[in-house]
Amino acid sequence: GDCGICTTTVDWLRRRGADGVLRFAPSIEQPREMIAARLTLQDCLEAAYVIETLPGPAGAAPTRWFRGAAAINFALGRLPGLRNFAFRAVAPLYWLPGVRHLQDYVYAWVASNRHRFRVGPQVCTVPPPKDRV
Repeated sequence: GDCGICTTTVDWLRRRGADGVLRFAPSIEQPREMIAARLTLQDCLEAAYVIETLPGPAGAAPTRWFRGAAAINFALGRLPGLRNFAFRAVAPLYWLPGVRHLQDYVYAWVASNRHRFRVGPQVCTVPPPKDRV
């Protein structure tokens, strides 16, 4: 993508150890998980998504996805190690009614105004699928 906020967030998550538990992919490459979850490129240009592959038969594993603030909290809740304990402890609070609505509202506002902010590189730094391990 071309959003500095997205790029900066992915870089921050990686520095916190997320590469061991999450896989990042630029939506412009339309990775297989995105297609399996029936998400369009337009969906992924409007918000961050986390796609979780659930246990199932090989090649037919069902998926579920989280969008926007829910995706960010999903990622925070899976950061490994003791140094990330606070993020893992706070992430489930998203599902409380008042917290969820507030975070969703703030996320939507930031996402709709993201190009007004000059945060981080304005190009995606996530390598394309063929360059990833």
